[in-house]
Amino acid sequence: GMLFTLRGSVEGKELNEAFYLPKDQAFDFARHATRIAQKYGMPKTANIGAMHKYYDEMFEDVRAQLDIKSGDPVKPEHLGYNGER
Repeated sequence: GMLFTLRGSVEGKELNEAFYLPKDQAFDFARHATRIAQKYGMPKTANIGAMHKYYDEMFEDVRAQLDIKSGDPVKPEHLGYNGER
């Protein structure tokens, strides 16, 4: 898996939080990062994934660091959202 760390500020509030995702969920980092940023005041209408250039760079970094290939298996229990959307 991979440990992600968010650092910076949102609406003047310092942000420094980490979260871990299993290998087969690592590409879902933007959803988790967005939820954390919203706790610090980022508007619900904003989306970290909308910053395509940075998102694409992070996506490729995750792929390289975890050596993930197209078609790698995903654990079925990781497909649910546990009520989160």
